[in-house]
Amino acid sequence: MYLKRLFIIFVYCGLLICAGNVMNKDRLESQNNIDTVQQIMQGAEVKIDKIELQVWGQINEESKYTEDRHGYNYIKSELGVSQKCAIVRKEKEKFKSISFVDKNKHEALKITFEENIIQTENNKDCKKSYLGIQYSTNNVEMARKFKEKLEKVIIYAGVKEQIGTTCVGNIPGDISRQKMKQIIENTRLKLRGKKVEEIIEDEYASISYFTSKIENVIMVNGNAINYNLAFTYNEEKDITHYIVGIPLIYQEY
Repeated sequence: MYLKRLFIIFVYCGLLICAGNVMNKDRLESQNNIDTVQQIMQGAEVKIDKIELQVWGQINEESKYTEDRHGYNYIKSELGVSQKCAIVRKEKEKFKSISFVDKNKHEALKITFEENIIQTENNKDCKKSYLGIQYSTNNVEMARKFKEKLEKVIIYAGVKEQIGTTCVGNIPGDISRQKMKQIIENTRLKLRGKKVEEIIEDEYASISYFTSKIENVIMVNGNAINYNLAFTYNEEKDITHYIVGIPLIYQEY
């Protein structure tokens, strides 16, 4: 039976995301993460089925987005939201959000603008605005082009959180533990990774690493992590999903 696991929850769970300037020439720059996950998939001889890019973070009060009364529409236009997109609104006391969901044959995009009213230590209401963007495609070149747009948008909105990159490939059948370990070890050697966390169950496995070759870093339970491998078996389709995430896997599996 296909087992879904949610591995990463965004800022609400208090994960501290760090991205520093590193001068190590051996390091793979963050903008090359799509190339990195592609190389990992090629090394395992697995065809890419889907690439996802995702970011969620607080909008800076001093950003161009905040200053621009048309900022809302600028982001939609810059990321290519069509007139036929679905719109989802949610509103509760001290909370409201609006999402734009757009899909076609090769791409899916969801943009969420959210506002929360929180109380300060002085019992005063304070508005916090957030921006969430989820994009997926089955085309590597489309992912590269969208990431360029996404980087412009998060700078415009003053969002400090880094972009998560997740790649999914499919392996026929239920692969053996030996084959899985071989793929994991080959990837570790290629990236010179140090294992940080490991979860291996009957129907899925997840291993997190840190490597100096990748710039993006996320701190989880005091440990630095910047790439994550996972395997999960889909009994209905008789395939094993091989999932690679930088710095973590940002999807259910």
